[in-house]
Amino acid sequence: MIRRDQFLSFYGEIVTSTEVLFRQVPSEKVDWRPVDSFFTLGQLMAHMVTSTRVYADGVTDGTWGFTAMRAVLVTNRRTPPMDPPTAIERLTENAEYFTRRMSSLSEQDFEQGEVFAPQFDGPVPRWRLALLAAEHQINHKAELFMSLKLLKINVHTGHLYHLKRP
Repeated sequence: MIRRDQFLSFYGEIVTSTEVLFRQVPSEKVDWRPVDSFFTLGQLMAHMVTSTRVYADGVTDGTWGFTAMRAVLVTNRRTPPMDPPTAIERLTENAEYFTRRMSSLSEQDFEQGEVFAPQFDGPVPRWRLALLAAEHQINHKAELFMSLKLLKINVHTGHLYHLKRP
C-alpha cells in the first residue's frame, strides 16, 4: 500500500508532466478534437484541471458534487474549453488545493479510511480513490499526448513523463 506522502510526491510528478504537456498545445488548436465524440484539446485540459479539485474533495470527505456517474458523463461533454495559459494557472491552483486537502488526512485516515464513491456505488478506501485520481490524470494525459502526435506536434516521452531521478 502506498503511504500518503509517497502518493503526494508521485502526484506532484504527474502534475509537473501535465503542465509540460499543456505548454505544447498550440492556442489555435484548442478547439481541435481527433474525432467528434472526444473532448476538444481545450475541453480536455479543462476537464483534467477541474477533476483535480473534484478528486481532492471526494477523496478527503466524500463530497463529489454529483451522486451518479451518468450526470458526470453528460456534464463532461459540456465542459467549456480552456486555453493553455489558463489551464496551467488553474492546474497549479487545483494541484495545490489537492495537496492541502490530502495533507489534511492523517496517515491512518489515508490508509484505512473509506468514503462513498459514486464511481463504485459504495464505500471505497481513500488510498484507492487517490490512486484513481492519479489514474484519471494519467489516462487523460496520454489522450492529450496522442492528440498532439496526431497534429504532428513534436512531443516525445520526455513531455509525457518529465521524470526526475530519485
